[in-house]
Amino acid sequence: MPMEPFLLSERNETLHAHTLTDEAACRRYLEKVQQKMQAPSLLTAASQFSKRYAWFVVQAAFSPMTLEGRKPLVTLGESQLVTDWSAEKWSPVFEPGDTPEASREEEVLREVFTRHLTPIWRTLHAVSRVPMPILWENTAIRVFSLYEKKLNAAEDAPAPEKLQQDLSSIVQDAPGEVFDTSFNPLRPFYTSNFENRRGTDVRVRQTCCFVYETDGGRSCCKVCPKFHKL
Repeated sequence: MPMEPFLLSERNETLHAHTLTDEAACRRYLEKVQQKMQAPSLLTAASQFSKRYAWFVVQAAFSPMTLEGRKPLVTLGESQLVTDWSAEKWSPVFEPGDTPEASREEEVLREVFTRHLTPIWRTLHAVSRVPMPILWENTAIRVFSLYEKKLNAAEDAPAPEKLQQDLSSIVQDAPGEVFDTSFNPLRPFYTSNFENRRGTDVRVRQTCCFVYETDGGRSCCKVCPKFHKL
């Protein structure tokens, strides 16, 4: 898909996160992402967007909670995305803005999910028809990666038991109401379904994120359920 000329000169577009809950605004942004990533559909663009955005939000909220004992509220109203469309790759910068402190960890989770990610995910689904399970698994793998890789490798990493406790409190113990859903949508993806692929033990995904359809076509990732089919 050739890049539209207007994108090549558009620098540092600031998008207030709450506008992503508006279907028209969300569609406009996804169409730009689709062109930038050479994706064949809005569905693929929405899936890739959700992976990046979920990482921004869960890292901003959960890293301080686990490492510092803080309880920051990463709100939809304060957060912004700054995108330089003239850059070679789609690499937006996330700005959480003011992050007031909550009194309880459950409020941090409610802010991340019920008030922030869930409304955006529902808009992505409405605009692109990307299945909700894909969006929630994209979110889940970001939470897994944060606790099993990034925080575990931090210089000031807490004890493994603390990391596991915090991870479990999010992906297993949190009730559906924290997500504004009838059940915890991350829980089904927290499995022990590991396979050895390319010499590495990986947790195999249950859904495909369609990254292999970007950049004009590429190989699927090693955790993809389509790994042996493509």
